[in-house]
Amino acid sequence: MNKLVDWTEIYLTYADVLKKQIINLKKNNNSFFVEKNVEREKVFETIFCFEKLNKNNLKKIKEHQNTDSSNTNSSIKTKMIVVTINDKENTIFLANNWSWFKKQKNLSLFFVNLKKNEKWAINPYTHDLISDEKFLKEGLLSLYESIL
Repeated sequence: MNKLVDWTEIYLTYADVLKKQIINLKKNNNSFFVEKNVEREKVFETIFCFEKLNKNNLKKIKEHQNTDSSNTNSSIKTKMIVVTINDKENTIFLANNWSWFKKQKNLSLFFVNLKKNEKWAINPYTHDLISDEKFLKEGLLSLYESIL
């Protein structure tokens, strides 16, 4: 069993206990497809669980983003979440590929410490609007270190 996938499934279920927004949750290997009712609007979330952020997984993310952006029905809200292990390599990969990540408005990343059951999350698009890029790597590494 993939512990990261298990953690994500538990997290999704737990996070919805009070909100009760999830209408449908489908698990497919290392990904989830979630249909939610959020303030009377349907929202579709695709969640990928990648233990490592690397070029191959970034390619999968980009392919999915391209599929979502080609959706002609603009009334459908879509989001993507990438869940990954909180390690230095993944954090540096995010920093090194920031120029692409920061352009993805509906993409968030969760960095998870499975041993402590802790996470930090970031939406690069929003983060880029409010932060100074010359301190990006230092700031991301600080977030990484906060849940070691």
